Amino acid sequence: MTPAAGSDPASWLLDGRTGWRTAVPQGVSVGRSLRLGAAPGGPHSVDSRGGSLGGLTLPSGVAAGQNGHVYLLGRTRIRQLDPLRAAFVPLPGIGGRGVDARRLRRPRGLAIVGRDLYVADTGHARVTVFALDGLAVRHVWRGESVSGTQPGVPRPRPWRPVDVAAHGDTGYVLDQRHGRVYAHLRGAEGLRLVVANPGAAGRWTRLAVDRDGRLYLFDRSACRLDAYDPQGTSLGPIPEADDVRDRFDPPPVRVDHLDRLQLPAGTAGLPAGTGGLLVDREGRPARVRDSDPPPPPAYLTSGSWISNALDSAIEDCQWHRIEFSLGQLPAGTRIKVLTHAGPVPQPGTELTGLRDELWDTNYTETGAMQRPSPGGAPFNGHRELLVQSHPARYLWLRIVLEGDGSATPAVDRVRVHYPRESYLSYLPAVYSADDESRWFLERFLSIFQTEWDALQQKVATSARFFDPAAVPPGKALAYLADLLAVRLEGTWSAEQNRRLVEAAPPNVPRRGTVAGLRAQVRVYLQNLTGLQADALAGQPVIVESFRERDHLMLSTAGVDRLGASPPLWSPSAVGRLQLGGYATVGEAQLVSVGDPEHDLFGAYAHRFSVFVPAAWVPDLATERMVRRVLEREKPAHTQYALCLVEARLRVGVQSTVGVDTIVGGYPATRLTDTGTDPGASSSRAPSGRLGFDTLLTMRAGARPQQVGRGGVVGTTTAVT
Repeated sequence: MTPAAGSDPASWLLDGRTGWRTAVPQGVSVGRSLRLGAAPGGPHSVDSRGGSLGGLTLPSGVAAGQNGHVYLLGRTRIRQLDPLRAAFVPLPGIGGRGVDARRLRRPRGLAIVGRDLYVADTGHARVTVFALDGLAVRHVWRGESVSGTQPGVPRPRPWRPVDVAAHGDTGYVLDQRHGRVYAHLRGAEGLRLVVANPGAAGRWTRLAVDRDGRLYLFDRSACRLDAYDPQGTSLGPIPEADDVRDRFDPPPVRVDHLDRLQLPAGTAGLPAGTGGLLVDREGRPARVRDSDPPPPPAYLTSGSWISNALDSAIEDCQWHRIEFSLGQLPAGTRIKVLTHAGPVPQPGTELTGLRDELWDTNYTETGAMQRPSPGGAPFNGHRELLVQSHPARYLWLRIVLEGDGSATPAVDRVRVHYPRESYLSYLPAVYSADDESRWFLERFLSIFQTEWDALQQKVATSARFFDPAAVPPGKALAYLADLLAVRLEGTWSAEQNRRLVEAAPPNVPRRGTVAGLRAQVRVYLQNLTGLQADALAGQPVIVESFRERDHLMLSTAGVDRLGASPPLWSPSAVGRLQLGGYATVGEAQLVSVGDPEHDLFGAYAHRFSVFVPAAWVPDLATERMVRRVLEREKPAHTQYALCLVEARLRVGVQSTVGVDTIVGGYPATRLTDTGTDPGASSSRAPSGRLGFDTLLTMRAGARPQQVGRGGVVGTTTAVT
């Protein structure tokens, strides 16, 4: 951010998104926040013991499946955790000496994709995929099948697969020799090249994939992670694991400083209350001894960060104040903030040897030694201080972080405000006559000015609390919803409820109309289906019943003629019992209100139908939510019918184009179906009924199915 010249209030924002404008980092990790750097070889360093990349992923040679099973890769064997015995047992038929696909030689990588086990057999220069159900060999990829050759072109050096990783239904293979990463979609035959970086040949040793499918490759020589998006585009280097830790789920298996694997109780079915399991790399039980060396520190104990020169573009600018947000300040840590102002934009490297007492501003805060009580106030990381530097155009900011090696403070954001608008300007000039008095009064009045500035900032930004698109989630969103008479859904996310609030203002003047009801139901359907508003294709369709009232009445005068366009009206439409008129047992109903002469009109008055594709309302809970909005938004005197439309066309029954007709697949039902799911929507039409939505038929050219002669009900015979 480059502020404009002039005397209007402005600020410099420094954070991980806009950039920290770093001049000199010494022992500080500069990423999403400013933190102490991870100690080399420590548990949070990308070169941590066991290849866990600072605890981002499973240790090398360890794989965990979705079913909770844990597999361990030894020197020549693959072992599976047996939770009942609390021990690792070898997989039968895999491992040992030899060259066939079931033998292993210096394997290094292990991963699980679905029900398949991927093994990077480095010694044999191949990747083998085993089916966990039966341990059959599914795929074997060697260097020739991956790199390929052309006539007259020298054969490239064979690949060297050193690691495998998994993400969803895709497995990834790291070829260290050529600096490549291949992807394999489960069920496909071959590999697809994703990343190719010849400059990284021989340097990458480890591969990890985060929740969003981004790839991270550990460069041991540079002690960093090289990041790539799922399409193979470089995202730049990642020096610290803490910068991307929030992108990974905590791994179920960890490794300690002695390369022993730690499996907590509950992992893969380990009994709770047993203290978990501690094993070595071969799966043998291990113990913690008093003679074990202590673990290395997690972080450096001190570090300093100096910014580039911040330019105010104002000569003799009096810098005002600094706001900064602390992500954390654990016990045993400390943070110091210092400033220095000057008229010349000298590089920050010239300030590294400047003693602390020569910096103008000096703010220090130490983490509380007492842990916060459960249920107490959350940590408030907002801090604010006055810049003590004398007027100058340029300002340098220095932040010193200190800790005991077990934790680190974190600075998430810094904002430097300028120029200072002092209340001293409202006092007579005599109070600014000498520099010492002026300097004291400016600092003294800044105490009150800071409070008033905060109030003015709240007033200036209060409009966002009345804008549905900008109101913060939580209590502010709920308060605005109450003002607009909108009921939020407790099971929805903040963004889903925000759509409800955004739809309320334009809906107020048309509430109770067909257009208003349709708009409100559309918001619910959009949240329930995840579709965009323009993809709902005019849904829902609302039909007022009086528009269906187009009937022919037979009169004694013989004026009306059969065969005209309107359908024939009959007392059976209402079923009112009338002696001598309509009294068929089983059809007539005891209707004691209304006038029989006006049934033609009353049967269709104050009623409407709402047509929604049945696939969008799959269960009873979703239907109740749709009915809830209909009950809330419809006029109080009306009644409605919710019609969940199946994907079909039935002439004379379901054939109104644009209302209840959806072109879909031909329905098929087996005789073994047990009926409608009790959790299904109650408004769904019956399914599996002969004569309603199913027909007895057979495929063209097939023998008729006969019970007792080649047809077994539930196995070879189906109703479609």
